Amino acid sequence: LETSPTCSWDPFSVSVAMNLELDGAYVKTRVCGVESDEERWDTGRVCVLDNFFGEEERVELLQQITAPDFNVSAPPPDAKWERSLSDQPGLPQTLGLKCDVLHDLCEM
Repeated sequence: LETSPTCSWDPFSVSVAMNLELDGAYVKTRVCGVESDEERWDTGRVCVLDNFFGEEERVELLQQITAPDFNVSAPPPDAKWERSLSDQPGLPQTLGLKCDVLHDLCEM
């Protein structure tokens, strides 16, 4: 993993604290809010890494998915989040990042 010459972060300091697969189900495929008849196996996973981000990166990531000086006790901003995801047809929709925000995260 490349880092800049001025970066003090050491990639070897990262450790996996937890790696979980929570559940699984067949779900309708959805790409940027458009549902198809195709189904896929989907699982909920959580991987917790210690020492992956420093405080500077945490602030930058939070601002990328919310807004500068965002109040974290407020609901996610509508400009970046949408209620368009559901675990199964007929269940309430939950929040997810909008496609353009996800794209911007990949470009960071």
